[in-house]
Amino acid sequence: MPAGLDSLSLVPTMLGRGPQSTHPYLHSEFYEGGFSQAVLLDGRWKGIRLQSPAAAIQLYDLANDSGERTDIAGRESKTVARITAIMREARVDNEHWKRPADLRKPGV
Repeated sequence: MPAGLDSLSLVPTMLGRGPQSTHPYLHSEFYEGGFSQAVLLDGRWKGIRLQSPAAAIQLYDLANDSGERTDIAGRESKTVARITAIMREARVDNEHWKRPADLRKPGV
C-alpha cells in the first residue's frame, strides 16, 4: 500500500486468513444530488447527513435497528457530537472531490 494512507487491506477477509483489522470509524461521502456524508462509528452507530453540509445528522443504532427505521439523534447527543467531529476532520480535499466551503465553518 502506498505510504501516507490510512486504509486497511481486505485480503484477510476475502481469503479467510484470520481476523480483519478495523478502524474505530468508517467515513464516506456521496456527491449524487448534493453533498452527503456518512460515518459508521464503533461498528454500531451510523450517522448520516444528506445532500447538504448544513443538514441535520440522522443517527441509527445498527445493533438494535439494522433497518435504520428510527432516527435517535435527539437522544444520543454525545454520539452525534463525535460523528460531527469525524465528518469535519476525517476528510482531506483532493483535486476531484472538493468539500463545500460551508462545511469548513465551526459547528457544521
